[in-house]
Amino acid sequence: MKKAKHFLYYLDICHFSTKAFRSTRPNELRSATNGMNSTSKQSFTRPTNDVVVHWPTQLCGTLELLLATGALVGNVMFILIVILKKKLRSWMNVFLVNISVTDIIAALFVSIPTVDSYYHRQWRFGSTYCLIHNLLHPFLLSTSLWLTALVSINRYVYIVRNNIYQRFTNTITVTLAIAFAWITPIVSQYSAYVDRSSSSYDPSAFRCRNLVTPVLLLLLMFTPSFLVLASYILIIAYVIKSRRRVQAHGATQPGSSTPTTGPTPRELRMLAVVFGVFSLVLLGYLPYAFILFVSKVRKQSPPRDSLVLAYPLMHIGGVINPCLYGASNMQFRKAYKELVTGKLIRCWKMGTSDPVVPTTAADLRNSSDSANVRGTNTDNTTEQNI
Repeated sequence: MKKAKHFLYYLDICHFSTKAFRSTRPNELRSATNGMNSTSKQSFTRPTNDVVVHWPTQLCGTLELLLATGALVGNVMFILIVILKKKLRSWMNVFLVNISVTDIIAALFVSIPTVDSYYHRQWRFGSTYCLIHNLLHPFLLSTSLWLTALVSINRYVYIVRNNIYQRFTNTITVTLAIAFAWITPIVSQYSAYVDRSSSSYDPSAFRCRNLVTPVLLLLLMFTPSFLVLASYILIIAYVIKSRRRVQAHGATQPGSSTPTTGPTPRELRMLAVVFGVFSLVLLGYLPYAFILFVSKVRKQSPPRDSLVLAYPLMHIGGVINPCLYGASNMQFRKAYKELVTGKLIRCWKMGTSDPVVPTTAADLRNSSDSANVRGTNTDNTTEQNI
């Protein structure tokens, strides 16, 4: 009798447990499914607010906003002076205008959303724009590098192979070169457009990031950087050879005139500006890339504060580039001044593009120094004017 009671008690317990399991199991599965869905969604759009202390995001948000504002103002001014002033419409400046366009796009569609995510410590633009934001940054970085590489090749051909430059530089070739610089990064990132799993939101950095493969890195950064360095090495070798030729000519024929070979001082200044643009792009990106590389080698997560602090450095070039253009060229400086004072706009409305006419000897010397020539004081229309 006692065993029968124990057996019945055991059956009651099993029945109650089974009933409770059946009643709660669907809710558990439903909550687990919802939890997985919310987790996958949160891993893409919702940050972990306690990962990074507040001051780095607030500081970098303010710095990023200042850089974006400076890049917008400086590059819009540069594009306006090239459009409005006829003497500045050269093939060289067409490439520089395209670099300014990449800086403007980066300021509007990369920096501004980053500022918002830093200030609010979360991504508020949805998963679709997270993917777009993720692809824009390497695309614009690679486009700037390819444009700089094409400018370097352009300078090499102009200085070393000027006869080829005069023969092949025209609207068609320049248009094809610029189209190549914009299309190549898009084609290189085709897999990222198709496979969205390579893009993800990084809550520690408060922005979207992309997995860059070695092949993609080769096409986006290494190849244009190699072309820039190779062009400059060849130009430097040509300059050294030209100077030795001039020195040898002066030693053998002291009374004769010195041959005008090699680049002019203005061309050397422009080469320095182009290399400065290239250096700013790379130096701004290297700290961020170095942090990620060291963390990958050590198989550790990257220092979160360091990622946040290093990110604004990638956009310093957009602010400094227009200043470099003005520092290297008298015409740019005068055009900036005319744009700020309103002279350039007024003259453009009246149908004239050069409101300042040199009248003094100093102005004439500055005008001749800023002219893009090879050994003369007259404009080389093939290079200077489009």
